[in-house]
Amino acid sequence: YRINTFYYKQAHKLARFTDARLSMSTNLNPQANKKKQSDKGSEAELEMINSRPNAYVDFNLPWSLSLNYNLTYSRPFEAKGILAQSFTFNGDINLTERWKIALTSGYDFTRKELSLTKVDFFRNLHRWEFSFGWIPVGPRQSFDFTIRVKSATLQDLKLNRRAFWYDN
Repeated sequence: YRINTFYYKQAHKLARFTDARLSMSTNLNPQANKKKQSDKGSEAELEMINSRPNAYVDFNLPWSLSLNYNLTYSRPFEAKGILAQSFTFNGDINLTERWKIALTSGYDFTRKELSLTKVDFFRNLHRWEFSFGWIPVGPRQSFDFTIRVKSATLQDLKLNRRAFWYDN
């Protein structure tokens, strides 16, 4: 809740340390961060792909791997500080010219357990795209299946099937 008093007047201190964050990440495939260029499709479609690169599957990249480390220290009010740290990774690899598999996972050092792990399968069907996402372990086990048109103008033409963890 808010009070109409400065912290200095209340605690006789200039400031209060509340939290600090450190994040480090790297991408081991330098081609993965490059802007996409193509003579196929419109400029608007290419701009949409470049503005949200993680929403699209790039079958031209043979592989990609990203590593992330996060460290957070928070001290709400006058309570004891809370330290949280985790390591996550996500990557994908082309199995064939038209099949790609992606994996996202990690480890939470504070809880001493695996973080959310998801496996995705993608299939390029020329003008269509198939995707299957699966969370095999943990309390949020689920899957999602999608077949959709690749064209941005027909992006609403798709078939979805999902089974979420809270449906069980």
